[in-house]
Parts: sequence; C-alpha cells; structure tokens
Amino acid sequence: MKKAFLLFLLKLLPETRCFSIKRSLLRLVGYEIGHDVRVCSSARFLGAGHIILKEGTWIGHESMLVSTSLISVGAKVDIAPKSILVQERT
Repeated sequence: MKKAFLLFLLKLLPETRCFSIKRSLLRLVGYEIGHDVRVCSSARFLGAGHIILKEGTWIGHESMLVSTSLISVGAKVDIAPKSILVQERT
C-alpha cells in the first residue's frame, strides 16, 4: 500500500522537474537511487523486486522497469523514452 501511494505521488509531479523530490520518493519505496538521477514522472516501476539506479542516470518518458528480483542500472546511463527493462527471477 505504501509503495503504491508513493509511486502515485511520483506521477503527480511535473514530468521533467522536481527530480530531487522524485529521488526521495523512490528511496522511500526502498530503491537505491544515486546522486543526480533524473526520472520522468511518466516512468513506471512494477514488481516486487529491487531497483538500483546509480548516479547520473536518466529514465525517459513512459519507460517501464519491471522486476521480480533485481534491476541494476550503472552510472551515467540514459534509458530512452518508452523503453522496457524486465528482470525475472531465474
């Protein structure tokens, strides 16, 4: 419930502004979010897995990260708009 509410709040923020607030919300969800990570408000985070976004990463418009185990994105990576990253437990 808490996770769903926090991710709902993320959607209410301006698409390409308020990045520090978005980082804080994602950290409250339990994700590891590095310094200067920028996430567009239309990005979706699904699944019960853990997500790590290292410093300087950009998550583009309408991207989707779906994890049942772990998704780890390195430093200074740009994820294009409408991209889908899926990690299933093996």
